[in-house]
Amino acid sequence: MIDFYGGATPNSRKVAIALLEFGERATLHHVDIECGDQFKPHFQGLNPNGKQPVIVDHGVANGSGGGTRAPVIVWESGAILQYLADKHARLAGDGLAGRAAVNQWLMWQMSAIGPAGGQMAYFGRRCPRKLPLALERFSLELQRLWSVLETHLKDHRFVAGTDYSIADIAIYPWWVALRDVPVVTLRTVRGQALLPALLNLRRARAPVRPHIEAWAESMRQRQAVRLGMTVFEDSLLLRDPAFATDRQLGDAAAVPLP
Repeated sequence: MIDFYGGATPNSRKVAIALLEFGERATLHHVDIECGDQFKPHFQGLNPNGKQPVIVDHGVANGSGGGTRAPVIVWESGAILQYLADKHARLAGDGLAGRAAVNQWLMWQMSAIGPAGGQMAYFGRRCPRKLPLALERFSLELQRLWSVLETHLKDHRFVAGTDYSIADIAIYPWWVALRDVPVVTLRTVRGQALLPALLNLRRARAPVRPHIEAWAESMRQRQAVRLGMTVFEDSLLLRDPAFATDRQLGDAAAVPLP
C-alpha cells in the first residue's frame, strides 16, 4: 500500500496516472496548499522541501537479502515516476538508448515546462500586480517549448518514440493545464508599454498545435489517464465507482498497455 500526498495540480495528477497505470493501491491524502498544509510538521517530515506530491511506499523489501522491510519515501514528481517505473520494470524505456530517450523528455518537463508554466500561472493569475515583462518572458518561453514538442511529435507516436512511457505521463497534465495560455507580447511607444493583451488574457488565443492535440487525444483514451486527472477533485472522486469512499485508489482502475 502507498500513501499518496497531493492535490489538484499537474505534478500530483501525473503521479496519480502512474499509480493507476501500475495497478498500485494508494490511500489519498489531500495537501491543501491554499491552507498551508505543506508547512505542517508532519508533511515537512516527509518532504523537507515542503512540496507535493509525495508517496510513502510501505513494506518495500530493502537490502541485498530482501529481508528488511521499511517505508520508502519519495518526493519530486519526476523521481516518483522513475521510482514506480523501476519498481514495476515498465514504462521507462527499453535498453540504454530507450531509457535515455524517456529520461531526457522527463527532465525536459521537470526543468522547462514545469518552471515556465508555474511562473506563467503565478504572474498571470496570482500576482497582485501585473508585471508585463514577466508575462511576456514566460508566455513566450512556454510557446517556444510547446513548439519544440509539436515539431517532435510530428514524427513520433509518443514523446519518447513508439512506446508510451512515464515521459508522456509527466507532460500530459501540464499540457491540459497550459494549452490555452496565449502569446503575450509588449509594444513600446516612447518608453511606455502598451498592454492590450494583458487587459484580458482570455481574448487572445494560443496557437493551434495539431500534433500535440493528436497525441493528447491518444492519452485521453487511456482509462488511467482520465481517472488520474480527477483523483483530488472530491465530487468526481466520490462519484466514480473506480474509487472507494475511503479515498483509496484501487488496482481495479488499472488498464493494460495498448
